[in-house]
Amino acid sequence: MDEKNDAGTSIPMLFGGIFLFLVIIMIIIEVQNVYATQRKVKKELQIAANIAIVKSMDDEYRIDGVSQMDVSMIEYDFEDYLVDALDLSMSTMEHRNGNYEYAVNILSITPTENPPKLEVGVVVFLKPIFLQGLLEEYVGPNIRFEIPIDIVSKNQRLD
Repeated sequence: MDEKNDAGTSIPMLFGGIFLFLVIIMIIIEVQNVYATQRKVKKELQIAANIAIVKSMDDEYRIDGVSQMDVSMIEYDFEDYLVDALDLSMSTMEHRNGNYEYAVNILSITPTENPPKLEVGVVVFLKPIFLQGLLEEYVGPNIRFEIPIDIVSKNQRLD
């Protein structure tokens, strides 16, 4: 009789193990998606900040070793490159590839004229791949990850 009881508990244990394995795989995929999106957006933010600095530099003082920057157009140059590079909608700053993937919310753009530097604070809102459908009825339809990113430009002429 003990053998029948042991055989009957192995099937639920097997299903429990498979379920646990699938949950772990889903969590790994979600974490990888967040990490990949963070790396992609951070790289493009860094490039956008560097390009905005280069476009705004006044080269007339460069021979004297003095670097100055015109800060009036730096925000436009930064956002213009970012919209093109990340394929964002200009009005909503959202990336849609057939479906909503992520939104970029620029918190602060702080240019410094001397020495030329640009500091940018951004939050990326990312919808989950699997958790959206699983938790929607409990948490609500607006489940999203918030990824804060801070960037400081690298001035190639001075650094």
